[in-house]
Amino acid sequence: MGKGGSGCAAVVVIVFVIAVVVWAAAIAFWLFGGLIVLGSVLMAIFGIVHAWAEVARKKESARTAEVVELMALDCAQDLRRLQYRWAEAVTTKGIGTQLEEQLRLNPALAEKRSRQIEAMIVLVEQAPATEQRLEAISQAESFRHEMQTQMAQ
Repeated sequence: MGKGGSGCAAVVVIVFVIAVVVWAAAIAFWLFGGLIVLGSVLMAIFGIVHAWAEVARKKESARTAEVVELMALDCAQDLRRLQYRWAEAVTTKGIGTQLEEQLRLNPALAEKRSRQIEAMIVLVEQAPATEQRLEAISQAESFRHEMQTQMAQ
């Protein structure tokens, strides 16, 4: 009688162990599914926030590019006025200014400066990107200031 009862107890214990393992697996799958849902929601929120920030950055970049474009147009106009003033100064040979002596000592200066002005205009107008356009504007404004100083003396 003792042997028959122990076999039945072993079957009950095995069934109980299998049930515990299945319940543990079910709980693990429920937790894993919950984590997947939670992770999906968090990733969706992150994606929305990132897209929103990217749209704001693109708008700011477009505004900056617009402002730089206007600065480039203004700079090109200033350079064209400088070009006109330089042509007038060369035509009059800078009479009565220090430019008169510079042009007399260096006859190639008139053509050299004319080419530099034209190159600056092209550089400002045809810079391919905002950063390069800003650099071109900076160079052109420095050059324009140098030329105006030279012509004012």
